[in-house]
Amino acid sequence: MRRDGYPVAFTLLVAVLATLAYDHAWRLGAPLWLRNGAGLLLFSCIMLSPLWVYALGRILGAAWGRAVCLALVLPALWHLKEMLVATTIFGLGPGLYSGLQGPYLFYYGLSFGAMGIGHLLLGLFAGAGLGISAWRAPLFLLPVLALGSLEGLGFALFNYDLLVFQGFLAGYNALFGG
Repeated sequence: MRRDGYPVAFTLLVAVLATLAYDHAWRLGAPLWLRNGAGLLLFSCIMLSPLWVYALGRILGAAWGRAVCLALVLPALWHLKEMLVATTIFGLGPGLYSGLQGPYLFYYGLSFGAMGIGHLLLGLFAGAGLGISAWRAPLFLLPVLALGSLEGLGFALFNYDLLVFQGFLAGYNALFGG
């Protein structure tokens, strides 16, 4: 493994351990504060890992594209895990379709926003040494702005929620007749 992959490997290890503690520590009689702490740590790994994995990957020598890919490993694995859980409940087709829900798309947009914050901080504090310009950080916000604009346009023109609820249910009913 290249050096720039260490942050994602460490974060993945922490997320797996936090998941095990959050899901199964009650069987061992662990106190509630420990289980809640594991849940908070897991949530932090899921939501904030793009920020620190991107930033640390760049510090450790990853090019921009590789750092973005590394930063999206944990969000993608979490998303796939959620789709797998949905397939066990609703079946293969509806479970896979559940992965297209708007909140997941917005989660990827937020992941890019977190990477943008990491890029901005690197550009402001260590940019010259790493060859990073802080002025490119707003580009990371484009995915979430595009999704938000699409959602807002659907509301403004049609009074219809395209991505989060109404559009998802319309697609579900069209595909699975339910």
